[in-house]
Amino acid sequence: MLQKSGSKVSDRVRLFLFDFDQTLSVVHVFKSLAGWPKQQDTSILPIPKPYASSEWGQVVRLDQLNKESFLEDGGFLSVAFGGPERIRQVRDMLEALKSQGSEIVICTKGLVGPVRLALDRLEMLPFFSQIYGHIGETYGAMPFDKEVAQEQKPELQAMLGERWQAQWSSKDQLASNLMRQRGLTADQVILVEDDPQEVRKAKAVCRTLLVKEARGLTPSQLEQLIRCSKGEVPGRGSVCSIL
Repeated sequence: MLQKSGSKVSDRVRLFLFDFDQTLSVVHVFKSLAGWPKQQDTSILPIPKPYASSEWGQVVRLDQLNKESFLEDGGFLSVAFGGPERIRQVRDMLEALKSQGSEIVICTKGLVGPVRLALDRLEMLPFFSQIYGHIGETYGAMPFDKEVAQEQKPELQAMLGERWQAQWSSKDQLASNLMRQRGLTADQVILVEDDPQEVRKAKAVCRTLLVKEARGLTPSQLEQLIRCSKGEVPGRGSVCSIL
């Protein structure tokens, strides 16, 4: 149960680091686009071939899928984010964090390009100051990736990441570096993540919120993040997590 404290500036979370897959989204977008794994996995959206594993290939394929698949449900990204109502809830949460003067960053093991494209199509991209992830062919190239490698699509190419966005080693270390650069304390930074191992490592650095079911942030967790931005949740002694 949440406890309220005075809304001092020092109590407020000023920097939010969000994972993307199964945290902001309700499914694993990267693995869905790549066709991973082959066995039944409820975190993967079943999509038709071709699959893609490179940054550019996933950007092109995501753009195709969002125009061609799951149309009766609002498109691929609508399904990946839990439908229109949940998309609205996530967008409202991001807007509330920004209204408190907080900075919002993505840190994902996925690829920058498709993450940026997804956020752009869902009208969430302006809320994020930076996106850290992988770029290029970090995860190799499939036949589709090679097929579209030379395609020229300026609007989509603008979504691709730059080298600096991939120059990080771990989420806890990135949180530490950003915290130091911005002159923040451990209580003013939070990592929001569905991977328990990432949360365990980050607990020594900053606040954490574990998305336990790995099916995307729930309405109660979205509300708790808003409270963190207002200074209504105590510091790391009562870690920002829902039990």
